[in-house]
Amino acid sequence: TSGALTRRDGLRLVLERSRLQASVAGRGGMALVSAPADAVSRHLPTDVTIAGENGPRATLIAGAKAAVTAACATLDKADIVSLPIDVPVAYHSAQMDPLRPQLEERLRDLQPLPAPIPMVSTVTGAATDGPSLDASYWGRNLREPVRFRQGIAALLAASYRAFIELAPHPLLAPQMRQMATGATVIVPLRRDAATPAAAQSALAPLRQASGTEA
Repeated sequence: TSGALTRRDGLRLVLERSRLQASVAGRGGMALVSAPADAVSRHLPTDVTIAGENGPRATLIAGAKAAVTAACATLDKADIVSLPIDVPVAYHSAQMDPLRPQLEERLRDLQPLPAPIPMVSTVTGAATDGPSLDASYWGRNLREPVRFRQGIAALLAASYRAFIELAPHPLLAPQMRQMATGATVIVPLRRDAATPAAAQSALAPLRQASGTEA
């Protein structure tokens, strides 16, 4: 959160969100679709929604398990490739609607600070400031689609050309490389090579690009 939340508040946010989502685990499904969001949405039933845009042709959908399975079959008939994702929760779908007010209530005393580091939000797909990261924002973050594609576009428009995906199982680096042609995209962590030496080696291109290589 670019320093807008204290460590304590950040951990509380993760904990409260996880507790609520665990209460609906097993009810939903998701799939990754190899097509733009606007093309995908035309084939979706009302109970399946766009859950995120990872890239120009990488769209997430979510809903009840049976509904997502049926939507994938419909997409297949339209020659649109989809891949079910093994997750316990239909994130960013209508199944989050009853959880949203609960999360906002639990975070009502959240007091975000001015962010010392510039931040682009995947809720809005645009630059945001620290004080806007209040309980209402995190309610939107729980329910609304992830606008990752728009966020990367905003960073590119602001002349950022180096990106790091920090995750034990990185999935977004290929999309970033597709959207940010010529940019430096680094993946320093991997489940099978999560060592300090591996991370340092992976970060070497970033140091070269910034001219800070030791």
